[in-house]
Amino acid sequence: MAENFMLSETPMLKTFGTQYPKGMYYVYRLVDPRNCNTFYVGKGTGDRVFEHIKCAIKDEDSNNLKYSIIRDIHSAGLEVIHIIHRLGLNERTAYEVEAALIDAYPGLTNRIGGQFNHITINVSDKEMVISKGSRNANELVDILNAKYYDEPSLDSPYYRYIIFKIKKETVDNCACADDPRYEATRKSWQINSKRAKSYRYALSVTDGIVKAVYKIDEDGWCIDSATDGRYYFNGEDVSNDPKIKDLFINKRVPEEYMKKGSQSPFLYHPKK
Repeated sequence: MAENFMLSETPMLKTFGTQYPKGMYYVYRLVDPRNCNTFYVGKGTGDRVFEHIKCAIKDEDSNNLKYSIIRDIHSAGLEVIHIIHRLGLNERTAYEVEAALIDAYPGLTNRIGGQFNHITINVSDKEMVISKGSRNANELVDILNAKYYDEPSLDSPYYRYIIFKIKKETVDNCACADDPRYEATRKSWQINSKRAKSYRYALSVTDGIVKAVYKIDEDGWCIDSATDGRYYFNGEDVSNDPKIKDLFINKRVPEEYMKKGSQSPFLYHPKK
């Protein structure tokens, strides 16, 4: 039975001892005994799985949700359940397993997702970078079979647009918003607001596929006071406009804009 203790006291912390094999990784889950819910997934070596308890006690005034749950568990006279989900891994494999578990357990307190979340595949002799995260199989069918869109002509009202590369995880993290994709696309960007103002459309692109198109308000870009010099735009979702839908939606961005190794999260069309 777990010992009841005050948070101001130091609990008896568990340890694997000195016999734990050096450099052997594992992936673990922290489980709340009050409801059996997994609230954190991590990877590590040695006593990493137990260190969260120590940090929760040390940072008692922290607003970290993970630590708050740990403190609440101990205040109830219970102990966090530590589950070693997979043992005997190298670091790269541990990252992969951790990322898969983060996808599998919604509502975690993890502040960031797992690493190595994208993969390069070859489709029709062209390289494509897509997320390795969980998805409906039908979505993967659409990704693999999407056709490239034809770039608008110079006299088209849709000629000037900005491509925003939005990760699936970023959209998922905006789930509380009325329109998660719009919220993920419109802010917050380190962008030249004067240059961006001359582009009227924003293409929201995930896995190289245009998922939504927004018409940027004439007021252009606004400074986001919650950030350090980043900007956001207000706009209207015009994805269902027949012409825009036919031109862009669920079409693949031309290869030159999605080259492997391109680090910029947004791209201008045309470039000037």
